[in-house]
Amino acid sequence: MEELLLEIANVRQSEQKFRTFVNTASDFMYMADEKGYFTFVNESMSRSLAYLEEEIIGMHISQAVKKVIVEEEILKKPTKSMAQGEISIEVEWIGKGGKEIYGEIKVIALYDSEGKFKGSRGVFRDLTERKRAETALQESEKRYRMLVESMRDGLVIQDDGDIITYVNNSFLNMLGYPEQEIIGRSILDFIDGPGASPIQKTRMKHMEVSDRSCEVVLRRKDGLKIPSIISPQPIYDHDRNFLGNLSVVTDITSLKQAENALRLSNEILSNEHDQRKMLSKRLIDFLEQIRLQIAMELHDHIGQNLTSFKMSLEVLRNQLRPSDPLLESQIKAIEEKAVQLLKDVKNISHGLRPSILDAYGLESSLKESFNEIQGDRDIEIHFFSSNVPKRFDREKELAIYRIAQEALSNICKHSRAKNVHVNLIRKDCCISLSVEDDGEGFDQEEIMKTSLGKGPLGLLIMRERAVQLDGELTIESGIGKGTHILAEIPI
Repeated sequence: MEELLLEIANVRQSEQKFRTFVNTASDFMYMADEKGYFTFVNESMSRSLAYLEEEIIGMHISQAVKKVIVEEEILKKPTKSMAQGEISIEVEWIGKGGKEIYGEIKVIALYDSEGKFKGSRGVFRDLTERKRAETALQESEKRYRMLVESMRDGLVIQDDGDIITYVNNSFLNMLGYPEQEIIGRSILDFIDGPGASPIQKTRMKHMEVSDRSCEVVLRRKDGLKIPSIISPQPIYDHDRNFLGNLSVVTDITSLKQAENALRLSNEILSNEHDQRKMLSKRLIDFLEQIRLQIAMELHDHIGQNLTSFKMSLEVLRNQLRPSDPLLESQIKAIEEKAVQLLKDVKNISHGLRPSILDAYGLESSLKESFNEIQGDRDIEIHFFSSNVPKRFDREKELAIYRIAQEALSNICKHSRAKNVHVNLIRKDCCISLSVEDDGEGFDQEEIMKTSLGKGPLGLLIMRERAVQLDGELTIESGIGKGTHILAEIPI
């Protein structure tokens, strides 16, 4: 009797341990009768489905499981289905209020001693988070695939042996090959000519290189050549083992066409610029030739005639009788006009062809010219020079002299300036001429417009003189702010 009581006590103790284990398990555990009604559920199942124990005991399994495949397998075909003792099925439990829990259930059929089916026992593992992660991964992969397939650039994935394992539709369309004729080959097979060599150098068991992009020519299936840029990036696993390359392939055909068009346009502009410089030089040379001819004509013909006229007047005045003072006075006045005309002709001739420039150079010629201007007009010219060679290229000397001459002429005619500052300075390999006045100034946009073939010819010729010698001329002016002209000529 004592042994029986001890055995009963041990059984109860074992049952208590079993119940404790079952109720503290994180997995769902249940038992159902032969008709599919729950006879037992553990606390984890009751808590997760938000049912009280008394609410779920007696509930049919089809009310708690979204898919009744478990009921079909166990209740309708128990013998065949349970040949191995248990089955595993993925299901979704439906909790109170419609709560859904996804996971895997292992069901074991229960039989009595006579082999008659009397119910089932099930263990369910909650895989809801894993399912959500898988769903999120699938969505992410779907979005990634949509992104990759919608790319305008080609995308190529190669393994660590440079074998292509994936290409997107853009790459297929770019080369005109079906996918089966590209997968398994190397991207080098589709590069035309020597362009393969930089790609070979980027095979990446190699180093961390910030920019592996290189320009190549791809060869289409129909033989057409496509200029492209391939930008490979290495793929590594978590242990930094090299797995292959992911390469973005960009068709730069339109870019190359634009570059060629731009190059051709630049060549045309360069040729037009050279022609313009040539025409400008011919024009300026022509102007200087005309100036020389006029200067020689003034000096050799008109000047000589005026000198002869003056001498004739002196002879005539000496032959007059002292008793005719009025006529003598008139002749004297004519003599003075002849002297003034000779002086004017000399000045004009000097302006047209400054002989002093040939004899003494740029700096002395400018000083002489500025002294003459100040002598005739109420204007103060402040001249400063520094590091200027006594003599340098004759054509450049003349150009700088003419620019200064034209600038001073415009100031005297239009600006009403009282002070002019002229700086002539050598900076490195360049002569800089700066002419700045305190006059009325002008509207630059308005003055530089040309209308009906008329415009500021003097300013245009000044600029052309600088440009034809590979120099620059800039003009800054504003109404009431004076004018600043800066010419820079390389020497």
